[in-house]
Amino acid sequence: MLSVAGNIQSQLSEAISTIWREDFPEKWPNLIPELVQRMAQLGADLNMVHGVLYTAHTLFKRYRHECAGPDLYREMKLVIGQFGAPLTELAKNLLALVIGANQISDASRLTTVLQCLLLVCKIFLSLNCQDLPEFFEDNMQDWMTFFRSLLQLNASTLNLTNGTDENNNATVLVEQIKSQICDNASLYASKYEPEFASYLPGFVTDVWEMLLGTSAQTKYDLVSIII
Repeated sequence: MLSVAGNIQSQLSEAISTIWREDFPEKWPNLIPELVQRMAQLGADLNMVHGVLYTAHTLFKRYRHECAGPDLYREMKLVIGQFGAPLTELAKNLLALVIGANQISDASRLTTVLQCLLLVCKIFLSLNCQDLPEFFEDNMQDWMTFFRSLLQLNASTLNLTNGTDENNNATVLVEQIKSQICDNASLYASKYEPEFASYLPGFVTDVWEMLLGTSAQTKYDLVSIII
């Protein structure tokens, strides 16, 4: 189910989300462990990883709009306790597929990796929007390094070997990832200023350099607006 694509994936994820609202965690305590188990299949099936991340994003994005309260905090603490560490490890593994010795060159596979990275960044925002979780505070160095590495990523340097359309998709995804990271950094700068203060200068530098290199093409509008 989690490896299907397109509209079917969206519909299935929304269905799981509807059930989740009613049954989690009391009647569905094994949902997050099951997602984590499937997410660990990086390398074996990137489509499965993407399906898990898409489902997780669909489940967690409601945290951005829910009213704060004890029940919500208990649920988020449970989710982060089970999902935070695997998500952090997955983020590092995915990054290694676009930066470094293990960088992949197949355009189709790279597109899936970039889609996964975008979902990771969106999930990060959802899990951090209410309060600064202890897990993410303890692992802030890893996450900020991850985000800055992606901000510094130049789509033109990716070693793509096939498909003009896929190349264009990858370029757009890189800019969407950077836009989402700007949202994440903005959240931390506004809500968690003392904890984020030491990282802020580096992000300012990265975003400024990104602005200087930003094209006037429509696909870059979102980044320019956020900056």
